[in-house]
Amino acid sequence: MNQSTIIISASGASPISNSLSQLLDLPHYEVKTDTFPNQELKIRLEQRAETAILVGSFSTPVNSRIIEYLLIADALKRRGCRTIIGVISYLAYSKQDKVFLPGEPLSAKVIASILQTAPLTEILTLDLHNPAISGYFDCPVTNISAVNYLAKKITSLSASDSLVVSPDAGSVKNANRFASALQLPIVFATKQRDLETGKVKFTHLSESVADKNIYIYDDMIATGNTLTYLAEYLKNEGAKTINVFCTHHLYLDGVQTAIDKSPIDNLTVTNSITPLTPIDSPKLKVIDCAPLIAEQLNQ
Repeated sequence: MNQSTIIISASGASPISNSLSQLLDLPHYEVKTDTFPNQELKIRLEQRAETAILVGSFSTPVNSRIIEYLLIADALKRRGCRTIIGVISYLAYSKQDKVFLPGEPLSAKVIASILQTAPLTEILTLDLHNPAISGYFDCPVTNISAVNYLAKKITSLSASDSLVVSPDAGSVKNANRFASALQLPIVFATKQRDLETGKVKFTHLSESVADKNIYIYDDMIATGNTLTYLAEYLKNEGAKTINVFCTHHLYLDGVQTAIDKSPIDNLTVTNSITPLTPIDSPKLKVIDCAPLIAEQLNQ
């Protein structure tokens, strides 16, 4: 018997799927997944529906999560699903959106092309590293920004002693939006990168941060080097507190530990990615991004 609309959760996306189920008042199912002896994935889907919201996050293990998502989409189609709405809270390979050296692939476009083989009617995702990636897809793609959503989570703010800092040139647009949402001035940091070691050094601020509470937004934390180096620089320049807000935390090995040891006072991230093992950190706060997605789905 077909249901009208269901929510299907791929691996690593259960927290968002569960929240969406409650917010949208829709049934939520997880897929039976197993592995053959040769490491091929085995997918079994029992539910039927006219419309399915397929929720996934392409976090670690990245390639396995992508393949699983494609297999689930195909299984939904073969069970008679006519509309498959792809919710991908974190789209892997989005930092590889350019060819820097001869012989490199345009990886973000390759992933978009692969996803096109799945019968997705449309795709919703959060904070693509480069919004232009949505143009790599033939189906409609909605790139939802979490900037304002994260800004609203700041409940106590003193405008007289607070500033937003943009960590680099690539973050200026989002930093401006963050500053606008908080109604705060913005300070621009200048950095240099050692091409041999890759280490970042900050050299200049557009204005003083002495005795100020600092707010920083970034779309993604990978190695965390830029944020921790910036925090050290800001602290040396007299900053009072350093508060970081980020959509995607990749939870790479050792990164949260490095952040905990850094001058960063608080780190707030969405649950677009679920760590493979629980993270115990006094500085880390995780907020649910499902309301953002539900709002878009209701439009």
